[in-house]
Amino acid sequence: DGALTNDATALVGCRVEDNLIFSLLIQERPDGPEAKNWRVNDKKFDAMVRLAFKRFNVVGFFADPPYWMDWVDGWERDFGEQLVVAGSHESKIAFYTSRDTAMARALQRFKIALNDRRLKIIPNRRLVRHLQSAQKWTRARNLEVIGKASKNSPRKIDGAIAATLAHEARAKYLMIKDQENPPAKDIFVPVKAR
Repeated sequence: DGALTNDATALVGCRVEDNLIFSLLIQERPDGPEAKNWRVNDKKFDAMVRLAFKRFNVVGFFADPPYWMDWVDGWERDFGEQLVVAGSHESKIAFYTSRDTAMARALQRFKIALNDRRLKIIPNRRLVRHLQSAQKWTRARNLEVIGKASKNSPRKIDGAIAATLAHEARAKYLMIKDQENPPAKDIFVPVKAR
């Protein structure tokens, strides 16, 4: 998740086997005079995505495409065939966080896993700060999503969004895996005896 010039960008992973969230790369616009001409190093993010695909068995990769459409298209061309789950009907990778229904579900799943301690996070100063900065927003139809405290808040939340997308990709993969491995037919299901 991220922007290019006025915010932050984050690439976060989630290990399938144990629900471990870890930061791969987070860049933030600095405070002060150096912020004037600052820009996310998109080539560094591309290199990190490519390294992740070499290093890990990546089964899902969800990215919010605004500002990154050309990169998402390229990653889809290069890695789309090996991805097991899709971020949307149109794309293996694109997951539009502005689609409130899908994002609210992903955030609810993330929040429940976090509260139930089924989700682990490798402490990373920026990632933890982004998670702590996320504020609940209520949208139409009472859907709960997250955002900054205010539009121009300097507190970044891109890591929280990226962690949620990584967790959602894992959840979708596990759903597919469960469908491919249905329970054996000789399972006993108890019924109430009269």
